[in-house]
Amino acid sequence: MALDPTGLGTNSSKPLLVAQSRRAGMRRLPRSCAGLVLAASGLFLQGCSTVQGVEERHYRRDDAKLHTKAEYYAQGSLTAEREWKATPSEERVADDDVARTLASFKSAYPGDFVARWREARVATQLRGAQGSNTPLYTIAEFRAEHQNKWPEQWTRAKEAPCAECCAGLAQAECECDARRLACVWTRDSTTNTTACVRAAR
Repeated sequence: MALDPTGLGTNSSKPLLVAQSRRAGMRRLPRSCAGLVLAASGLFLQGCSTVQGVEERHYRRDDAKLHTKAEYYAQGSLTAEREWKATPSEERVADDDVARTLASFKSAYPGDFVARWREARVATQLRGAQGSNTPLYTIAEFRAEHQNKWPEQWTRAKEAPCAECCAGLAQAECECDARRLACVWTRDSTTNTTACVRAAR
């Protein structure tokens, strides 16, 4: 008798799934937060990574796009957990123009971080070669350049403020190619001061 890994098949397959998951000592998880992994020792349920109901996402190696932990495991790879840890987390731009991960949002705004996270725009993360005055590249550009090795190259690269993180940047940083659509160097006529600010949407 074939095992239906979703638990939604025939009545005869569903008790088998429950029995095996109980023998593995795993608690029942919401279907949206579970990836099934078949291993030699039996059937295991791998939960998703959530913070108060908000799912964390990482940029997956194969397409450099955002995926939940459940989507990592849906590929059926036994290395999914290792891949999850090896790939960069999603960041979003807070009101202070700082890119933060979901965990960092919770730390910075413990009272209402869920609402702030959902309203914030996804940050276009940037990194470059070690040293000053080097071009900055996005995650998608790292993948195009380094192919399957891009997460490792990304980890080694020099961190930089995201493309939408305009506040506090010097003029050269503000006007670089990576930020030309998101930031603008402007002069305040009242105070006669200059600053990098977000470009109008």
